[in-house]
Amino acid sequence: MSYAIVTDSASSISHALAKELNLTVLPLNYFVDEVEHPGFFPDKPIDLKAFYDSMREGKSVRTSLPNPHQTHLTLEGLLKKGQDILYIGFSSALSGTFDSVHHIAQLLSQEYPERKIECVETHAASFAEGLIVKQAARMAKAGSTLSEVSQWVKDNCQRFNHWVTVDDLSFVLNGGRMQRTGAFAANLLGIKPLLRIDQNGAIDVVEKCRGRKAVLKKMAQRVKDRVASDDEEIVIGHGDCLEDAEKLRDLIMKDSKLHNFKIHYLDPVIGTHGGPGSMAVFFRGLER
Repeated sequence: MSYAIVTDSASSISHALAKELNLTVLPLNYFVDEVEHPGFFPDKPIDLKAFYDSMREGKSVRTSLPNPHQTHLTLEGLLKKGQDILYIGFSSALSGTFDSVHHIAQLLSQEYPERKIECVETHAASFAEGLIVKQAARMAKAGSTLSEVSQWVKDNCQRFNHWVTVDDLSFVLNGGRMQRTGAFAANLLGIKPLLRIDQNGAIDVVEKCRGRKAVLKKMAQRVKDRVASDDEEIVIGHGDCLEDAEKLRDLIMKDSKLHNFKIHYLDPVIGTHGGPGSMAVFFRGLER
């Protein structure tokens, strides 16, 4: 019996990779001045440069959960084709996405009792979630069962690291994650936070650094200290600041044997809360 792997666009899976790995992606949409934009297209990339430019221009941006009706139709379509479903989802500590999809899956399980629908939370976000989903999809293509892939995600998701910083705390403020006076004072003093996603999938402030250069050095050292092996894929995500992303890559490569790097834009889910200039690095470590 075949099964489909489903994820959400918070995983930053590209349309090309989704096609290659036969993944179904549920889009979290985003709004710019209340105009809705899909968070994922199955046949083309999102214009992320335009998204970050809109934030620089002071336009109002926000994100939304996957549309419940469309999610229901998408999942039901897979079930009608005779496929079971394994949904691998975004951290519930950061979004209501996982709970929303899980609720719809429970309803469909009652309508299609002969089908298996399992939902597994990664407690991860962005490219860390994507690294998990990619490995799961490759296991499925190699012949692993739904249960085997599900168990691998549960056993390994806590190994995937996220280290994050933002350039302008005003965007964090707008997302409701910092008091106004704290963000204003930190910006004046040039404070750059070093953040991580913890074991519960929530944002944790690890350290406060004086200046961009200092925080990038701290991020590079975290990778070197924690990466599982020299061959691990390391993904650097940036909020329209490619030059800084390349600097971070070079800092990580310095005095190390790490070589497997990819650099991409951060998607609107992360970008809305981090803003232009936000930076993140994702990889598999020995632990989170």
